[in-house]
Amino acid sequence: MPKASPFVAVDDCKEALERYRAAFGGEVRVLMEQAGRVMQAELHLGDTMIHLADAVMAKPAVRGDQVKVMVEFDSEEALRRAYESLSADGQVLVPAHDTNFGAVLASVTDWSGTGWILKYVRT
Repeated sequence: MPKASPFVAVDDCKEALERYRAAFGGEVRVLMEQAGRVMQAELHLGDTMIHLADAVMAKPAVRGDQVKVMVEFDSEEALRRAYESLSADGQVLVPAHDTNFGAVLASVTDWSGTGWILKYVRT
């Protein structure tokens, strides 16, 4: 069964993590850093998670496009089915690709304008 969580693009991922952790508690998992700058991370809150990405990395099209829905899949096949379905009458922002942290990611805006980040983590 897929799991959904918010994906939030911010101007300073490290600062946002510190502020959100101060507000909500939770555990931080940094996924990617470049030159001392946090580019992608997760804030785990019990059984849920907020995925954060530096706006430079997430490349929001317009202000207000900083929040998307991230869906984590149990298989790469399920991710690819959703990717094809959502992009059929939508727009592919980032094609499905392998990451350096063992996941397959894609970013799609569907027919209604809703932004989706699709994720499968290889185990």
